[in-house]
Amino acid sequence: GAPAKALLAAEGRPIDRLTQSLLIEAGNKQARLQILMEMHSMGLVGQSLVRAAQCVLAKGFLMARFITPRFCRWFGNYVDEEQVQAYSLLLEDMDAGHLPRLSNVPASVLARKHYDLPDGASLREVFLRMKAEDMLS
Repeated sequence: GAPAKALLAAEGRPIDRLTQSLLIEAGNKQARLQILMEMHSMGLVGQSLVRAAQCVLAKGFLMARFITPRFCRWFGNYVDEEQVQAYSLLLEDMDAGHLPRLSNVPASVLARKHYDLPDGASLREVFLRMKAEDMLS
């Protein structure tokens, strides 16, 4: 978010509506990643490995986008559809009682803050918001 805005400002280009929406979506994806990493209680090493892998994949995807932009658009849409399907299946399993350990977990402070949830919110409500966010993007 902030580095991209600074880069655009340094180039003297205004931030248009599309760029603004992409920056918001990127911020949401970063927040989601942070929430899920916090949920798994990864240590500093684990978080560093995830961030390094994310950086390598982002750079590789950027290079691939220059070579085959059509495939990259398709792949991005495919991943978004799969995320929505995965959240749907997860929520169905939680509702059916197949995941009792997840059903009783309260939402983390970070998740409650990002998704504007009340203090007693559960992890199920976080997954509902994540699914809704993916459906809108």
